[in-house]
Amino acid sequence: MRHDADISGEPVFILLAHGSRQAEANASFVTLAERVAAASGLNGRLLHAFWEMARPDLADAAREAVERHQAMRVVVLPYFLSDGIHIRRDIPEALARFREQYPGVVFELLPSLQNDPLLEALLVARLRACLSDGTVGFG
Repeated sequence: MRHDADISGEPVFILLAHGSRQAEANASFVTLAERVAAASGLNGRLLHAFWEMARPDLADAAREAVERHQAMRVVVLPYFLSDGIHIRRDIPEALARFREQYPGVVFELLPSLQNDPLLEALLVARLRACLSDGTVGFG
């Protein structure tokens, strides 16, 4: 395994969800991750993981990125709506452990979806659609 960080190389991305006790919710996230990988041209370089309650977890995905894909740069994209304790403390602590476990590999954490203008626009669009057609969504 290579040990010199090469952040100019092709990174491996990990789309990280919280995880659920409901298998259907986790399966939906896996399907979403597959669609995102295909739409972004990242098939084979976008892994999915769950923070808790489901597998693969973040450690599993980090291991796969480094050991199977030989990644020297791993970028975690949290599928979290807000900057709670997992984003502010738990995930950064896990990435620090991975840096110790895999010297020379760069681990990065992208921002959560909180304050993303695209998410805000989606919320506005959904509210406007509800106002215009009376749609309320789930029963």
